[in-house]
Amino acid sequence: MCGVDGAAPAPGDVAIRALGPGDAAGCDAIVASLPYHFGDGHGRELCAAAVREQDGFVATAAGMPVGFVTWRPWYRAAAEITWMAVHAAERRRGIGRMLVDAFLAELGPEIRIAVVTTLSEATPEPGVDDGYAGTRAFWRGCGFEPALDPAGWWNAENQAVVMVQALGP
Repeated sequence: MCGVDGAAPAPGDVAIRALGPGDAAGCDAIVASLPYHFGDGHGRELCAAAVREQDGFVATAAGMPVGFVTWRPWYRAAAEITWMAVHAAERRRGIGRMLVDAFLAELGPEIRIAVVTTLSEATPEPGVDDGYAGTRAFWRGCGFEPALDPAGWWNAENQAVVMVQALGP
């Protein structure tokens, strides 16, 4: 199981289930609650498409979506988490960990590498309290390690970092 020191476990009222077509609007609302992390319009469009088209899980509390994760396979031995978010009001309760654990448990034995991309520490975030340093720490706590900062993947202002986790032999 993944974890970040100090994160409280999610309460028993949170359930994880397969993402379905009826969850799209709830996932869009989760994204809207995180304007700093989803500030790029094109990125929001790609995320909206992913929750409608890709495999995924949704975390619910009282029947309402509070978090989600989507993924896609790469080649035969790798799977990439394409999008993940937990509603701003629900963060730091262990819901993200639950979603990543569900994703990892879903992968078959042929998948040996899990991949996620986020904002690199090479992108400055002066004066941001809840920025991507915390996001990278979350992914490290889930067993992902930075592998490369591919220049130009996103745009001139935002540098990506690809993080990977080895899953098997």
